[in-house]
Amino acid sequence: MAWQLIKDGVWFPNCSTRVEVVNNGSFYVKCDFSSKAMSPSLLELKHLTYLDLSFIDFQLTHIPAFLGSMRQLRYLNLSQSFFSGRVPHQLGNLTNLQTLDLNRATLYMYDSTSMNDITWVSHLSSLQYIDMSAVRIINEINSVMQVILNLPILLQTHFEFCGINPSKSSQGFVNSSSLPSKLQVLNLLGNFLDVIPNAVQNVTSLRSLDLSNNYLDSVPLWFGKFKFLAHLNLAWNELADFFPIAIQNIFSLQYLDLSSNSLTSAVPIWFIKKVQHVNLTNNNFSTLESSCPLNSKINSKNISESIGSDLQALDLSHNELKDVVDSLGQLKNLEHLNLASNFLYGPIPLSFRNLTKLLELILEDNHFNGTIPAFLGRFSFLRVLDLSDNHLKGRIPDSLGKLQNLNILDLSTNSLEGHLGEVHLRNLSSLNDLNLGMNKLSIELAPNWLPHFQLKSLKLPSCNIGTPFPQWLRNQKKLGKLDLSNTGLWGTLPTWFQQKDLLVLDLSNNKISGQLPRNINDMMPYLNSLYLGKNLLNGSIPESLCKLSWLQDLDLSKNKLSREIPSCLGEFDGILLIDLSSNELSGTIPESFCSSDGSYSLQSLNLSNNSLHGELPSTLRSCNYLEILDLGNNELYGIIPSKIWAKSSMLKILRLRQNKFNGSIPSTLCQLSHLQSLDLASNNLSGPIPFCIGNMEGMMVNKALDNGPKVHEASEPAAPPTEFSLAPFVSSVAPGPSPEASTPAWAPAFQQWEKEDVKQFIKGRELDFTKNLKFVINMDLSYNNLIGIIPEVLTSLNGLVSLNLSHNLLSGEIPSKIGQLKLLESLDLSWNKLAGPLPSSMPSLTSLSHLNLSYNNFSGPIPVGNQFFTLEDSSIYFGNQYLCGEPVLKGCHDHESNEAPTSDHYEIKNQKEKIMFYFVVAVGFMTGFWGIIALLVFNKSLRYVCFRYMEKLGDEIYVAVAIRVARLKRMGLKRW
Repeated sequence: MAWQLIKDGVWFPNCSTRVEVVNNGSFYVKCDFSSKAMSPSLLELKHLTYLDLSFIDFQLTHIPAFLGSMRQLRYLNLSQSFFSGRVPHQLGNLTNLQTLDLNRATLYMYDSTSMNDITWVSHLSSLQYIDMSAVRIINEINSVMQVILNLPILLQTHFEFCGINPSKSSQGFVNSSSLPSKLQVLNLLGNFLDVIPNAVQNVTSLRSLDLSNNYLDSVPLWFGKFKFLAHLNLAWNELADFFPIAIQNIFSLQYLDLSSNSLTSAVPIWFIKKVQHVNLTNNNFSTLESSCPLNSKINSKNISESIGSDLQALDLSHNELKDVVDSLGQLKNLEHLNLASNFLYGPIPLSFRNLTKLLELILEDNHFNGTIPAFLGRFSFLRVLDLSDNHLKGRIPDSLGKLQNLNILDLSTNSLEGHLGEVHLRNLSSLNDLNLGMNKLSIELAPNWLPHFQLKSLKLPSCNIGTPFPQWLRNQKKLGKLDLSNTGLWGTLPTWFQQKDLLVLDLSNNKISGQLPRNINDMMPYLNSLYLGKNLLNGSIPESLCKLSWLQDLDLSKNKLSREIPSCLGEFDGILLIDLSSNELSGTIPESFCSSDGSYSLQSLNLSNNSLHGELPSTLRSCNYLEILDLGNNELYGIIPSKIWAKSSMLKILRLRQNKFNGSIPSTLCQLSHLQSLDLASNNLSGPIPFCIGNMEGMMVNKALDNGPKVHEASEPAAPPTEFSLAPFVSSVAPGPSPEASTPAWAPAFQQWEKEDVKQFIKGRELDFTKNLKFVINMDLSYNNLIGIIPEVLTSLNGLVSLNLSHNLLSGEIPSKIGQLKLLESLDLSWNKLAGPLPSSMPSLTSLSHLNLSYNNFSGPIPVGNQFFTLEDSSIYFGNQYLCGEPVLKGCHDHESNEAPTSDHYEIKNQKEKIMFYFVVAVGFMTGFWGIIALLVFNKSLRYVCFRYMEKLGDEIYVAVAIRVARLKRMGLKRW
């Protein structure tokens, strides 16, 4: 739909509705062009000056060239209209056009059909505003600048994500216009520029310049010419070393963004305090510089005029700051201060008490210690206070309870102790988000206490509540997130707990008992994440869970749930995580998982430690997004199907440990290129280890990432402003970019496992891995019946942290290149039939801390050096009688006497034994045969007896056969 302004009351072609609202002789008409191409009948509107077709789906048709004939147009907006192909050059005929908005008008393609030459734009002599963002441009930057600067009254230009390349020639161009440029806004965000074009220095009228998300590595000195520049954005570039000197000469700046570069050394506080909004996050700054260096090239006159502070917002998060100088306390107009994720230590500076105008103070993820200063309670305007993830201790000061405007209070992950009472919360009437988790606090609130706030998020994990469900939560009707995990809660879930807006509920690791509510879908209809693991829940899993249509994460692990898994659990369209491990569930795995109508989006499925039986359902092969599959410690049987493991699978963790699977390891497992943990231990598998196992790229050290161009995608741009204005630096809630906004579309996506819980048997122990699961690269094939050699290609999996092949029937030698596994911490090859010397490359296993080679046939000296100096336990080598050296206390001076036969020696020995065996059989046969013949030759009476016996035996056999044949003939005649 779109509203159109039309002259003379003419019907607009293809419009569905006409609304006659007269305004200066004009009509506004609401049009619907969905699924239709633009009609040439538009040309009948001879006096049309304003045409807005934005946000209409033209279904990849081409922008019609006839628009260039509508010469009266002053405003043309085709933004986000789903056209394809090139922008027609006929638009250059619209000499009266003042505003041209083609933002995302055409689909960004990488073929030549969408390449645009914009030289026609230079004919639009009346143009004041142009936006061609995300329209692919073939011109180099010098050509683009020539077009821009030849438009004498152009005020704003936006060429975001247009794929503009740097010019091959360093020479500039001649401005053919006799008038100086009036350009105020130049936006070249998200292109391929590696230097700032020299032509920009001629645009001294600039007020806003955005060159972010390019490849710039320096700022030219002529930047100091910009006397009116108020907005400068150079974020997401490759600026390095010192804070650019040229920028320090621009004293008209109000907004400065140098985030996500590689700037080091000091932050010039003396300069940035004259700027209103400064964003320096994601750099490598280490210190703050409170005064201008004497040997700098900064204009001393401007420095003398920079007394006082205009700074309102400062973001220095994600740097390498180690101390906070008192100069920050002099920024008395500061409203937003973000120092998160640095290396700041010591108590919170006393000079901060001067920052009484603060709206947001974020000091999370540092090393601050001491107590929370009481002067924070005097910041009456404060809306956000985040001191989380530090080393603060002591009690929460009562003065924090006076912050009536506080919206967000986060003191989590510290060492705070004492109690939290009504005095801390009584006056916080504006509080929306409260997070006190991971401390040593006791929550002491009266059962009948009624808070004056309405929380949207409450997180108290690992605090001590120690009561049934808190009664004061009854009047919290707007809760979206509730985390009371590990708080000592006991009893059943109360029936009054009705939270219609609740999205996340975490009550894990408590003592909640009873059954899950049968009407849980009515109590929390919009629930997105439900974590009830590590409780005392019993009974069956209610089918009402299947009616939570928004559910994505479900964790009911480590309870006492019984009976079968409801098949409807596999029918969720958007479910991502299901963890039902460590219960008493029985039956088979439902076929609904990843079926055609089921949970095709499933990313993690954990059904381990139950009593499930049967074979693996074939529908698992449709789990194209599955990253974790843990079915260990059940009673599953049959072969491991080869067709389940699709080549496109995203599987990273596969755990089938301790079941009853048989057959061989399917070679299709080698196609799981993302697999980083394979646990098939304690089954009945046989056959050799597949030689393709070296193709598992997920177990290899990642190669250098090729980030590629930064120009693929962009966030939705704001609508073009009617007049120049500065973009806001921070939101009203929290400063700095969100994780989604701060991460470019081209950045690699790393898995962020937070709630996944998988057991791994490493270093001889079974360990639980959750948040650090993504760092575990493990292969465990132990306790099977595998035969053959250890493939040499296995040593190409140089990301392995743990390798366990023990308790099999493997033979041959340890691969000679095993030293390539530099990250290997645990190696267990015990209880096999391996032989030969230990490879000389083994001392290269510099991360090794657990080794077991016992009960094999190894020989020769034990390697020395590196980690082998610390592996002093002789049980590592038990059952290898031919090994010598430390720590088996057997010298190697008589090397040959201590040297066990190698695998080749054993093969030769086996061949000799076979020859000897056949020789003995032949000799025995010849001796027996010729011995009997000799007796018959030399003993006449014995020869007669033997021959008479043979004749008698032959006669008896003949008579018996003749009688039997005659009987059969008589029987045949009777039947005939």
